Amino acid sequence: MKFGVIIVTYNRLSLLQECLLCAFDQTVPFHRILVVDNHSSDGSWEELSALRGMPGVSLARTRENGGYGAGNQAGIQLAVERWDPEYVIIANPDIHVTDGCIRRVKEALA
Repeated sequence: MKFGVIIVTYNRLSLLQECLLCAFDQTVPFHRILVVDNHSSDGSWEELSALRGMPGVSLARTRENGGYGAGNQAGIQLAVERWDPEYVIIANPDIHVTDGCIRRVKEALA
């Protein structure tokens, strides 16, 4: 089973950093991580540039802040086009994906 996570952010840099640490620190890793910056003005996009080129990580930025729903729609569309994921978790930057999350979901789906 392939699990991806889409994190949509808007002006939540400190929370985004914590959320990404949780996403990277999984016993069963995510197949892909996509961060959609919903046109932040707090330096989020510039900070995200450090993740460019990391295996399994994709970045996208919307042209304008269309709200959380539009950010999710953009993320899901990109995930389908780029990954062909089996399962996608959609997260806000204030979500901390606890270690073992994917393992527990896999067990529940089995």
